[in-house]
Amino acid sequence: MASFLSDSQKDSLGNQFFKLHDTFARPITIWKNAQETVISSNPSNNYLFENAPFNDTTQKVLVSGTFMARILYDKYEMLTQFNGTSASAGSANQVNLIREDGGVRIQVDITGANYLFGAQTVTFDGEIFNINSTQRPHGLFPPKFYSFYLKKLN
Repeated sequence: MASFLSDSQKDSLGNQFFKLHDTFARPITIWKNAQETVISSNPSNNYLFENAPFNDTTQKVLVSGTFMARILYDKYEMLTQFNGTSASAGSANQVNLIREDGGVRIQVDITGANYLFGAQTVTFDGEIFNINSTQRPHGLFPPKFYSFYLKKLN
């Protein structure tokens, strides 16, 4: 099928998002589950009771990475529910949707998106956030950036 743009024009337009990202992105730290390393092993290790004195000696190492992300904080707005005063009959059945305070949307490139799989928390601006969504791809032609929604812990 014929396209209005050539492949080089598509690449040129798609790469403009990298300039936008480089201009407005800020560093975030993504924390994964701690990696457990066995320091010394014991043949009579008891897997049922982790605190038994003859168990293997293990050490947990925190795993994190710093990536660049564009950050957008949600605006908390008190919205009034539709009260059905309009002429249409469907407005009386409208559901009241209010977003909670503390939501954030971040956009990362493919390396940050891959690191977010299996991650537990994200920290930036002195706050800790949980990942509250799956990835949502963004891009003009092939997706080169991904959005995630986060929820503040405290």
